Amino acid sequence: MTTIYRYSKETHFTQPPETVWPFLADSARLNEMTGSPSYQVADRIDADGRIHRTATAKAGPLRLQWDERFGEWQENRWLTQERQFKNGPFRHFKFHAKLDPEGTGSRLDFSAEVECAGALGLLAKISGQLDREFDKRVAAIEKLAAEASTPDQILGASAHEAATPAGQRRLDALIADLRVRKLNVFSVGDPSGTLPWIGNDDPICDAITMLLPAYATIEQAARDRGFDPDNPPNLTKITETL
Repeated sequence: MTTIYRYSKETHFTQPPETVWPFLADSARLNEMTGSPSYQVADRIDADGRIHRTATAKAGPLRLQWDERFGEWQENRWLTQERQFKNGPFRHFKFHAKLDPEGTGSRLDFSAEVECAGALGLLAKISGQLDREFDKRVAAIEKLAAEASTPDQILGASAHEAATPAGQRRLDALIADLRVRKLNVFSVGDPSGTLPWIGNDDPICDAITMLLPAYATIEQAARDRGFDPDNPPNLTKITETL
């Protein structure tokens, strides 16, 4: 038994589409901000030279597997993503996001359709879990767009510490135990750190900000020469997304 779930939400931004687009298209950052489980991707080239992409992820006690369809997009305007699941509470997933100019700002229309299977899929639909997951994704885009207008704001950063106090205590205890065992321990950012550590806004980090335009230039140069940098020939790649 399967049922269809549909989601649709419209949101507005003061920035034009070309400003919002990088946040909409940054799926890795959105996955991190929304707490989506990490997954592994494997690309396989068949005898006809076509690339097939499969993915696996652990969600609670379930290990999900799906075929990842290559997304389509028009820069600064729209993108789609589609997955065909091999197991678990879903059979098919597709979302579409479209940015339109709206005065000096823009409007985002975000929609999704999920084919839910079995009791778990039905529960995800009627309990509002799917609504909450898609709401979190739209909210993450809104957060990134809002922070883009804030000076000295690290996009997507949280005010919370990376480790909880209990986690920090366990880490400190582990470091102390390793040192008692006469093992070499290298750590940074803590009072007993053994490696140099830089503070906030250190000029040494400025070069990092040059990477994004550099990669964009490399990508454009490849496409101008007729190459697809996302699908290099004769290459099978396995990527773990964290």
